Amino acid sequence: VVVVVVVKMRGWQIDLMKLGGLLLLSSLVLYAIVIASLWPMPDDDWEKLTIPTNIGQAKELRNALRRFQEVNDLRLLICFTAFYLFMQSFAIPGTGIANVLGGALFGFPVAVTLGITYCTLGAVIIYHLSFWYCQRVVEHYFPDRLQTFRTLIKQSDNLFLRLSSLRIFPFTPHWFVSIASGQLHVPMKSFIPSSFVGQLPYTMMGCHAGTILKDMQSMDDVMKPEFVGLLAVIAIVGFVLPFALKKYNPFTQTKLPRNKRENVI
Repeated sequence: VVVVVVVKMRGWQIDLMKLGGLLLLSSLVLYAIVIASLWPMPDDDWEKLTIPTNIGQAKELRNALRRFQEVNDLRLLICFTAFYLFMQSFAIPGTGIANVLGGALFGFPVAVTLGITYCTLGAVIIYHLSFWYCQRVVEHYFPDRLQTFRTLIKQSDNLFLRLSSLRIFPFTPHWFVSIASGQLHVPMKSFIPSSFVGQLPYTMMGCHAGTILKDMQSMDDVMKPEFVGLLAVIAIVGFVLPFALKKYNPFTQTKLPRNKRENVI
């Protein structure tokens, strides 16, 4: 009966089941790591070990982890690493809160180093998950978005600047940039540096917020309008700059035909 059901399922549904199975397995591994890393912990603190959805819960979680950190610093780091990579690798919302917690627990320099490393590694994992499992899923659910992204990539003469600008722009879903990059086989030499640069401002912003967590009231204290506006300006400059340099640079070489330029890239 199971075989008959699988045969009748469409290709994208089979891929979705594979991703669901991988997510379930990864969840079990994460649960085992958390239990092993944070044991023993007082019962009152165990109750606070939930994925925070607001600043109040983040403060309670931070206080519980701080008490544990005083005795088991390395084990807390292992737990934090597993949690962050899990969230980032499956594009689960919450890495912003993770950055805030990182800043509160490890301090700004260490938290930024950890956060941007995990963000970049998570983006690479999403890239490869998309490459191996998501082609039919993406084509089924996001055909228009994928076509738009393909057009942006083909029109770009500087792939690093284009991808960095897309990530820096405040309203771009980072998870889709990683997924679409995997579908279009974006070269790693452009994908990894652009992921690092594009996610660095948000990581620094969240980690800085963690250092003042006790005084925060909501995530609006982090995403201030003037900062969002600045990121938007930076992203727009990143889009416009390659065209401006190409148009006004007197030393620009003769433009190659599109087919030859694609072969170079």
